[in-house]
Amino acid sequence: MSVQIPDKALFRVDEVAALCAVHPDTVRRWTKEGKLASLILPKGRIRVAREALVALLAAEPDGDGSIKFLGGR
Repeated sequence: MSVQIPDKALFRVDEVAALCAVHPDTVRRWTKEGKLASLILPKGRIRVAREALVALLAAEPDGDGSIKFLGGR
């Protein structure tokens, strides 16, 4: 399964979750655990840089662009 990442600089938590087929709470947990680099904006909003998302997908052990191995943990 390959993920097509839109060409934009920053992604909201719900956008990352949709791309990775996980719940938004999972994305929030990844940011808190340091698995996914993020920016914290005023009012606590989280944004993920495209480069951080690409790095997360590249770290996937099967190398197929999916991150199902991270989902649900």
